[in-house]
Amino acid sequence: MKKIYVCHKAIEKKEEENEVIAFCKYVRSKGNLPIAPSIHFVRFITDEKRDSGFQKTASLSLISSCDELWYFGDTITTGMTDEICFAMENGKRIQYITKEVFEKYIESTEVHNEKTQ
Repeated sequence: MKKIYVCHKAIEKKEEENEVIAFCKYVRSKGNLPIAPSIHFVRFITDEKRDSGFQKTASLSLISSCDELWYFGDTITTGMTDEICFAMENGKRIQYITKEVFEKYIESTEVHNEKTQ
């Protein structure tokens, strides 16, 4: 089982957290272990400015331990760019999951039902 770092834009709203959980389910559906630090960090980091250094260092450390990085969405933020570049520099396979591919997955699975409830 490969460990896949789930790269996405920052979580700012509950809906975005649910979307990241759906990204993780997509990775899992492909037989892989999703690593999404933002889901973990959102539980205990409340001051983004104070902990942004920690978040970046921790995220890069997790990328180092993953086999691949998959990024989701049509927007690539500065933070995502940093993570993608770090993964490339460290020889990690990068995969882009387009919005269309992900939406087809959502429509064809129970994730769709969970997201709309």
